[in-house]
Amino acid sequence: MLYCVQMDVRVPSDLDPARFERLKAEEKARAQELQRAGKWRHLWRVAGRYANVSILDVTDHDELHAVLSSLPLFPFMEKTRKAEMFIQANGIPFHVQVSGAERAPVLLLLHSLGTSLHVWDDQAMALAGRFRVVRPDLRGHGLTAVPPGPYTIDAMAQDVLALMDVLGIAIAHVGGLSIGGIVAQSLAAQAPERVGSLILCDTAMAIAPAEMWRERAAIARSKGLEPLVDAVMARWVTPSFLDRPQAAGLRAMLLRTAPESYAGAAEAIAAADLSHATKDLRAPTLVLVGERDEATPLASAEALCSAIGGARLEILPEAAHIPTVETPEAVSSAMARFLLSLAGA
Repeated sequence: MLYCVQMDVRVPSDLDPARFERLKAEEKARAQELQRAGKWRHLWRVAGRYANVSILDVTDHDELHAVLSSLPLFPFMEKTRKAEMFIQANGIPFHVQVSGAERAPVLLLLHSLGTSLHVWDDQAMALAGRFRVVRPDLRGHGLTAVPPGPYTIDAMAQDVLALMDVLGIAIAHVGGLSIGGIVAQSLAAQAPERVGSLILCDTAMAIAPAEMWRERAAIARSKGLEPLVDAVMARWVTPSFLDRPQAAGLRAMLLRTAPESYAGAAEAIAAADLSHATKDLRAPTLVLVGERDEATPLASAEALCSAIGGARLEILPEAAHIPTVETPEAVSSAMARFLLSLAGA
């Protein structure tokens, strides 16, 4: 398993300079030893501070921790570390980013159709100080491989469970945006013991109309995603946000999605109805919805809250279907309040 890790060293002001120089020499020797063993490949140093980005080739997360902790400068590394990796799970090579302290509670974030893990960038940055934030690119999206169809929501949830197994995650708080929220519901229904809580953002138990999703799938396969992009963007963000650089980023994510994977996931949405499974969920749940979301409007969020006993609802002002990008601070704040309230319960 390949991990791309950024390691930042924060040297205490009272550390003897001569000792620090000795530790750096020992660090270099240890890195060379790991390189000879085929475990380590240095990529680059981060300008302006004692930090580097490296590739580690290890069997699992436990070996990653063992390798890092063997470094002489490990005690001075920031507790918050970033890792990017490709993992084989459920027969598919997945791209995953992990940030935050290794022993912190896990927050697993699932993105929307036609985007990638980057729609959660702001929330990962805001919450990595308290949680180990794990973000996969779903099957066929981002840098994850494009497996042949058909795709189903249950199979996509099984992908996530397989990733959790590979990463050694017994239980996680699970957040999902749009299709990611449907996948999160299926995951919680299939393995309730693996889900500490749910954050369901601009999603539903079923996203109608099914025929629209089948039509989009057919267009994606026959003509690509270009004919769909304007209609999709009009639902993703509010009109005043369309000229922002962040909206251009969303458009680029959509256009770079493989047409077959978009079509397969759209057909999975068309076939999905979690109304029976979701009413049996018992995990603490936060439901978030953009005030101006037309794809999964307030009525869908209210239905989720009614189905899941004790679920909390928060409406995000001036946001449409992708509030994680359009109003990131509001989403991050709502998530932090909810998760910290569970920690204090």
